[in-house]
Amino acid sequence: MKVSIIGGGPAGLYCAIAIRQVLPTARVKVYEAENETVNSLGLGYVLQSLHLDLLRKVDAEFMNSIFQGTPPPKLRRASVRVDDHIQDKPFELGYTVTRHQLMRYLRTQALSCGVRIIEKKIELKHVSRLKSSSDLLIAADGVSSLVRKRYTSELDAKSTSANIRFCWYFNESPSIDHKPKFWAVSTKHGVIQMITYPQSDHRQIVIMEMTEACYLNGDFESKTPEEIANFLSKELSLEDEPFHLETGNLPWMPFAQNSVEKLYTDNVAFVGESAFSFHYGFGWGLATAFTMGYILARSLASHPMPQALDVFQNGATLALAKPVTKSLEAIKWMEGIDQHFVDTPNAELVDHYLQRHKYRKLLKSQQT
Repeated sequence: MKVSIIGGGPAGLYCAIAIRQVLPTARVKVYEAENETVNSLGLGYVLQSLHLDLLRKVDAEFMNSIFQGTPPPKLRRASVRVDDHIQDKPFELGYTVTRHQLMRYLRTQALSCGVRIIEKKIELKHVSRLKSSSDLLIAADGVSSLVRKRYTSELDAKSTSANIRFCWYFNESPSIDHKPKFWAVSTKHGVIQMITYPQSDHRQIVIMEMTEACYLNGDFESKTPEEIANFLSKELSLEDEPFHLETGNLPWMPFAQNSVEKLYTDNVAFVGESAFSFHYGFGWGLATAFTMGYILARSLASHPMPQALDVFQNGATLALAKPVTKSLEAIKWMEGIDQHFVDTPNAELVDHYLQRHKYRKLLKSQQT
């Protein structure tokens, strides 16, 4: 079986590894433009139970391989702050991994199990040729997928931009800090949301978010990255918990929400963010990439083509139903964050924030 995968990020590489493990005679090629995954948005991920289980299915020794014998701090508790209200909450056990660490591991693992990685930028004109020369073409080329663009009507694909801007930073804390942070703080321009994950005892990966209105009110477009980082650091800092944000050399981006009704057309299948993109603060993007790759590999091992793709469609749709709904709710909530802060009694803000992924459902139940 000849399998061609467009995209050498986590979705494409995990899928390639999983397929080679269940179909060792399959000829699997991954096409990735030189340095493209290195330049992709995002500085890191959090590995929790589902990620760990799916990595363990393809490599029992993955922890040593990824972290080279020195795992980062275990994540057990989280700090939740809404303006002046701060609470300590349980957090599902996990580890932060940098994008560099994960990509290095997946690439090494793919090569060791016989996957060919070809450094070539695939353009729209190449897609049809790869489709016809492969038994299966897998699109793993991310949020801006060329393959999804080529088959938009066949997949009933939709892409919309949420009224949200996000950017990645680093922070260096003066004291040891192993807690993820989920903070939302009012500023003169609007509410800003910060999510952090500890990379080491003192260093954190940071995702900053604000509405488009807040971004425009602050005139951030005309400010330097350092000026924005200084403003955010000042707004977020507490007397006993100062922030010193460092730019990650990444732009403030609008959030693109992708979805498809069908996960395949003919012999072309879609995994990861080429099919669905998730709210970055919700944390399901990497889990979805691995889940879809694993389901596709098991479907190919158990069924001939094209039945295997029907099995993949059914299994992946079932697995993704809940996270897709939660992600959409989190996006809708974030788009209206300023109004939520106005409408919600001060003492209830933390509880409201913790239930942001289902606020419309709760609102509907209150109205009835």
